[in-house]
Amino acid sequence: MNNGFDSSQQNIHTKIIVGIERLATLFRFGLQDQAKKNHLTPLQVQIILFIGFHPRPSSPSAIAEEFALTRATVSDAIKTLISKGLAEKIQDSLDARKFSVCLTAEGKQQLQSFHPLTQRFDLALDKLSEADCLIIWQGILTLFKVLNPSDIPVRMCYSCQYYQPSGEDKESFCTLMQVPLPPQALRLDCPEHLAKDKH
Repeated sequence: MNNGFDSSQQNIHTKIIVGIERLATLFRFGLQDQAKKNHLTPLQVQIILFIGFHPRPSSPSAIAEEFALTRATVSDAIKTLISKGLAEKIQDSLDARKFSVCLTAEGKQQLQSFHPLTQRFDLALDKLSEADCLIIWQGILTLFKVLNPSDIPVRMCYSCQYYQPSGEDKESFCTLMQVPLPPQALRLDCPEHLAKDKH
């Protein structure tokens, strides 16, 4: 099997893999820039984004799973956010050892300052037609589908119990919302996601 980072291998697989890595580098650069401007680490920015845009309070374990990190690493980042007044603990009423994290009013203000993080991509996508954007989206969905979405920390339709795949004469369908799911309606981060049983 070829090494995807071997630039001498000019096949389509290598080009796609290197393309994904370059896009990830571009996004990481933006993340580091935002973190530096706000005197935070990239992980702290990611945690603020995650807990800010997910309605349910998140535990350190859930955040660690989201970013494929150890709980200790995430706990250290959360402690710093709390000390900076950007986040606060919500104690579990049934177990004093457990807690979730939410943003403070100051944390929510900080969240709004991160909009430049996606601006470069937004501006680039604005230059494309809707049809071209849909082709890119379908490519992303297809790649996630074959990568086995149940092993990836995303709440996407393909790994959800409510998802019914398309058949010969029907579109994919969400049994929870009772709506058809054309490609543009599929999600990578659904708040109602319920993971399929792997067994």
